[in-house]
Amino acid sequence: MVNKDLRKALFDKLGIKPPAMSERVSRIKIKYGPTTTELATYLLAYQVGIDIAKYLDDETVEKVRQLRQHLPTFEKPRGQQKISAGQSDGSVVVNLGAKVSITDPVLPKHVLSEASKMAEIYPLFYIFENSVREVIVRVMQAKYGSTWWDKVPGKIRRDVDARIADEENNPWHGKRKSHGIYYTDIKDLIGIVNDKWDDFKNVFPSLHWFSQEIEVISRSRNIVAHNNPLSEKDARHLRTFFEIWYDQIESKRNLIP
Repeated sequence: MVNKDLRKALFDKLGIKPPAMSERVSRIKIKYGPTTTELATYLLAYQVGIDIAKYLDDETVEKVRQLRQHLPTFEKPRGQQKISAGQSDGSVVVNLGAKVSITDPVLPKHVLSEASKMAEIYPLFYIFENSVREVIVRVMQAKYGSTWWDKVPGKIRRDVDARIADEENNPWHGKRKSHGIYYTDIKDLIGIVNDKWDDFKNVFPSLHWFSQEIEVISRSRNIVAHNNPLSEKDARHLRTFFEIWYDQIESKRNLIP
């Protein structure tokens, strides 16, 4: 539960109403990866300059500070001149995480800006798709044991075998993880859950709900996968559906082995 005194201090600081606060907290939960509403609220307070140490114990304060360190950044180093949209003079730097820093000599500034925004978006796809796979693995393995993959629809397994064979023909490139589930397309996951719905009905509200989650996030994923930026509207939809998924899994965590 969020510390009441800190929450009040946050409302006083921002001068906003509860719906607006919830929206800001939701954006933080998406931006920093799966986290609790409580920690996201504390992080928001930290970001706007509230001394959270006055309200929280040392362990919680440290968790917030560690969470803050994982944000990708896009910045222009001090002392470098501004450039106009559509131009580049090699002075714009894109920082993606702690280990990748790119000074670009040719791309327009708006493309670099888009790259920065998509660097924040991509982890949502990565986390979502692998979260879906992990839920399927755990539920199926608990029901059918180590040979659960044999229970997956034949067409999906044949498609997976073809992808594995294609990788074997290109040994110069790294391979995916060894299990077949990591060779499925995201829409194959709908086929698995649909075929074994009785095994998943206690985890997901309905097959339609699950399919809709996949469909909506897949549309945004396909745009980014082809190196195009999402619109602000689509990015908001993505964050909303990601949060819906996260909240559902969090609420059913005791049913996922």
